[in-house]
Amino acid sequence: MKHLLFSSFLFSFFFCSAQNNLVKQWDKRFGGNDWDQLFAFQQTNDGGYILGGYTRSDSSGDVSQISNGPLFGQMDQWLLKTDSLGNKQWDKRFGGNYYDYLYTLGLTKDGGYILGGWTYSDSSGDVSQHTRGHNDYWIVKTDSIGNKQWDKRFGGDSTDYLYSIQQTNDEGYILGGWTHSGITGDVSQPKLGGSDYWLVKTDSAGNKIWDKRFGGTGDDLMFLLQQISDGGYILGGYTDSEISNDVSEYPRGGKDYWILKTDFLGNKIWDRRFGGSNNDELHSLQQTSDGGYILGGTTNSDSTGEVLQHTRGGYDFWIIKIDSFGYEHWNRLYGGAALEDDFGHIKQTNDGGFLFGGGSYSNLSGDKTENNLGIEQTWLVKIDDWGNKEWDKTLFTNGHDEGGYPIQTKGGCYAIANYTNANIGGYNTQLNRGGYDFWLIKLCDTTFHCNLSSTTIDASQTIFCANDSAQICVQSGFTSYLWNNGATTSCITTNLAGNYYVTVTDNNGCSAESNHLAITVYSLPSVSISVNGDTLSAYNAITYQWYFNGSPINGANSSIYISNQAGFYSVEVTDTNGCHTISNPIVVSGIDNLNSTYLFVSPNPFISSISISLQKENLQQADFTITNIIGQPVYTKHESNLSSTYTKTLELGYLPAGVYFLEIIAGGERSVRQLVKQ
Repeated sequence: MKHLLFSSFLFSFFFCSAQNNLVKQWDKRFGGNDWDQLFAFQQTNDGGYILGGYTRSDSSGDVSQISNGPLFGQMDQWLLKTDSLGNKQWDKRFGGNYYDYLYTLGLTKDGGYILGGWTYSDSSGDVSQHTRGHNDYWIVKTDSIGNKQWDKRFGGDSTDYLYSIQQTNDEGYILGGWTHSGITGDVSQPKLGGSDYWLVKTDSAGNKIWDKRFGGTGDDLMFLLQQISDGGYILGGYTDSEISNDVSEYPRGGKDYWILKTDFLGNKIWDRRFGGSNNDELHSLQQTSDGGYILGGTTNSDSTGEVLQHTRGGYDFWIIKIDSFGYEHWNRLYGGAALEDDFGHIKQTNDGGFLFGGGSYSNLSGDKTENNLGIEQTWLVKIDDWGNKEWDKTLFTNGHDEGGYPIQTKGGCYAIANYTNANIGGYNTQLNRGGYDFWLIKLCDTTFHCNLSSTTIDASQTIFCANDSAQICVQSGFTSYLWNNGATTSCITTNLAGNYYVTVTDNNGCSAESNHLAITVYSLPSVSISVNGDTLSAYNAITYQWYFNGSPINGANSSIYISNQAGFYSVEVTDTNGCHTISNPIVVSGIDNLNSTYLFVSPNPFISSISISLQKENLQQADFTITNIIGQPVYTKHESNLSSTYTKTLELGYLPAGVYFLEIIAGGERSVRQLVKQ
């Protein structure tokens, strides 16, 4: 009885899938007057998106810069940034005098981007180094708004293709692709067969630290890599090599998935191979939350080797889940009656399942539940953590779409990017710019009935002066917060003017954007003091407070003050906005008390010492203070039991050359003398 119940459970577990409830939110299209092809896509920390690929358009449409090369139709790297609603914020173009391709990009810890691909250009335009051979790895580092900071190239005497890049834990970079070069240029190890996996590690400035080569006697092509939780690297692609060199398992037939694990220095730890009797090409992998890996690509093998299911028709998408040592947990085919090719990537979702996409020529058949509208359409598939299909979605256009790079957004919806030659029709609402264009679409699942409405943000003050700041808060208790300035807490503190708002997400994955709060920051008033003899003046303020030697002068509250002592004067002013600032101090000299003829100082200027003489009847005690030009005391002394004639020598050779002020208070009178140290 238990066996029968278990079998029934397995049947429903494997073959039942949920209704697709995705609803389009918006779509955006970007391109110039020629071909623009997308191969890299990520969500950014501010909730927007970064899209990368290459363009052969001249300056037109969304392509804002001209090509660096002289040839019609040559390619340049193209990077485009949008906000969270898909509106373009900026674009950047990078290239030299020939062909330059972008296939991979990553977000860097300083808020910028690292771009990777390959170049055929010699030193020209944005390419700062000479060619090593035919084509070379080429990486470009940009700041947060896409301005180039530096570029580096790596290669040998033949072809070198870069397909994957990531910033590493030490803030350097790891680069992965394949090379056909021998020991030349940056390639330090000999050829193993045809093309080999080639791994390059750099420091934070892009300078090469080491490189490693892996392969067998045939062709071994790496498309992807990731630094994993133990600090090492997982590499993936495909091989047609026999057992040889680094390839430790026999061929299944044609090309096979091939993954390889290394330590943090690039030394091989293990390799694994998966495939059937025909061609199996791995194009995506990711370390999963359980420490294992999810692999995604295409196969045209039919129930042979590790391929356990019959082909749906032509090529199908093939997903494999393996553990942390590379041993298989499960694998599944997904496809329709025609061809599924051009696999994009696979990503783990918040529920522990997986989301992947790519191009499909199939109509309703096999695992595909919707007909295409155009020739080839991006097909999106969601599976659970055991590979059971939960839903699928065809992204309808009236043209030909290539690839499909889906991600689950910070708010729990889905954003997908590809490139298309379609015109208005289906889900595409914008005209073709010319040839193929980047296309970005956002979908949300309607199975949740989100009642989360716009939230209110509050601030202790919304108008303040430049030497102050405001705290802005939204209700606490949400799962996540994303402010438009990138902050991720319920409260932020700012001293910058602008509109502030926050997107909050609850534990159902529902998101809402707050109302916008305008912050105004007034600049501080400008204040300076004019001096005419003993008269000091300041202007253009509402209130004034004068200071002498850093202390407020009682009753000195007008724009004009007449000084009667030598020393340091400053004024604090308040403007019509209530903002206040204090002026830099000025020095007033040559003003002594009228009854100060008892004080004599010599020599002045002095080199190392001065002699101070006091001649005054009933002289009993005196306080001596010497200050520097900014009012800081450099000498203080209290003397008592004085006679009517008093002389004191001070050794001041330790003082730097400059202007000083001697203040003496004796018998209730205060006198100031300016001193000059040579």
